[in-house]
Amino acid sequence: MAAILETMANKGLCTAGTFDNVTFYGAPLLVPGIFEFQFMRGTNTEEDRRLAKLVHDYKNAVDNIQGPPRLTYPTTRVIPVDKKIEAGNTIHTYDQVTEFIAKYDPISVSTC
Repeated sequence: MAAILETMANKGLCTAGTFDNVTFYGAPLLVPGIFEFQFMRGTNTEEDRRLAKLVHDYKNAVDNIQGPPRLTYPTTRVIPVDKKIEAGNTIHTYDQVTEFIAKYDPISVSTC
C-alpha cells in the first residue's frame, strides 16, 4: 500500500508527510490541492495539456449543472493605509543563502 500511496503522492494525487518516523498520507481537495499539484511543476508536456483540457471540461460540466459560482463578496479590495513603504531589497551572497537554507526547515518554490 505504501508503494501505491508514494506513487500517488509523486503525481500530486495525495499528500505525504512524516512525523516521528511515521509517514502519513492524506486526500487533498481538488481545488486548492490536486489541481495546483498537477501544474505547479511548470512543465508544458502533452500530458499537462491533456490534463488541463480535462480540468477545463470538468469545470464547464459543473458550471452547466450548477451555474457559475456566485460571489457574494468583493474579490478585490483596496484598503488605504496612508503609509509609504520603502523598498528594502537585499542581494545575498551564495554563502548567505546557503546558511539560510541550512538553518531553516525545508521550503519549496513552485509555479503558481
